[in-house]
Amino acid sequence: MGMLSTAAYVLTMDMFGPIADNAGGIVEMSLQVDIAIPEVFIGGLLGSMLLFVFSAWACSAVGRTAQEVVVNEVRRQFVERPGIMEYQEKSDYGRCVAIVAAASLREMIKPGALATIYLQL
Repeated sequence: MGMLSTAAYVLTMDMFGPIADNAGGIVEMSLQVDIAIPEVFIGGLLGSMLLFVFSAWACSAVGRTAQEVVVNEVRRQFVERPGIMEYQEKSDYGRCVAIVAAASLREMIKPGALATIYLQL
């Protein structure tokens, strides 16, 4: 969706002939970067694509962590401490926080590496 919206912007700029020409002249006179330059357009597409890849990796990391906490740890605590459902016992919140903290460090390696590599380009 992001790549298509960027393409629509460039095509719209080209369709409004005189307006795009005037804007292009203003951009050239002010020594700014013109979006109609292919390198800038491809860079914008690459950046928007990497944004979606980063978001997808981050969302899947959250899903895997939630699966680990809810399915594994919460079920284990319900079995070991049946009084949790009747509010007679407290659950082990520290264990859940430890799982989430460890998983956040482990799962965000790929998105963090992607952001770091992209910033180095």
